[in-house]
Amino acid sequence: MDKVIVLGARPYDFTDAETGERKIGATVHFIVLDEDHDGVGYIPRRTSVSLDVYKSMEQLQYPFQADVILENYFTSRGVRTRVKGFDYLSFVSIG
Repeated sequence: MDKVIVLGARPYDFTDAETGERKIGATVHFIVLDEDHDGVGYIPRRTSVSLDVYKSMEQLQYPFQADVILENYFTSRGVRTRVKGFDYLSFVSIG
């Protein structure tokens, strides 16, 4: 993933019904600008980020173009990659 347009974000705070674990963070909705897929147009994506990342995004003007900051981490199934944050580039005017 290279450049994306971040459409919006929403915080969450809930308790997982199965594990009883409290989940705090935010969901970020975005589209990837140079994505190859079998359809047409842009397919919206979403990812979860920490509440700290969300708070750093609260004052930005939406939508905006950004670089995605990725992070590799290890699980029992091997190396995985997740979105760690977004590096703001510029506001995007729609219409």
